[in-house]
Amino acid sequence: MNKNLQDYQITLIKQVNNKFYRSIYDRIDWNSRMIGLKGPRGAGKTTLMLQHLKYHTDKEKNPLYITMDHPYFYKQASLFETVQEYYQYGGRYLFIDEVHKYEHWSRELKVI
Repeated sequence: MNKNLQDYQITLIKQVNNKFYRSIYDRIDWNSRMIGLKGPRGAGKTTLMLQHLKYHTDKEKNPLYITMDHPYFYKQASLFETVQEYYQYGGRYLFIDEVHKYEHWSRELKVI
């Protein structure tokens, strides 16, 4: 798995706490195979994902947060290839942020 993506996740996770959760947190079925969050900038979508990853996700399943506006995705790798590699290394919980900034996101998510 790409070290830059893992390091970025670690940096973000350190900044997240569980002192406040958005009201929508308890209405999300976190056991669903795929969850989509939408809302205006600054509404707390990223924080919500990072809180769930940090405090409520089984660490044995190697949770990973990635954001599609990370420079890694500008030219180096596709979402599909990244997820394929992540899965091969035992990853089972993937949190994808800013997916709309990735050109072929809907097609690749369908295949994933």
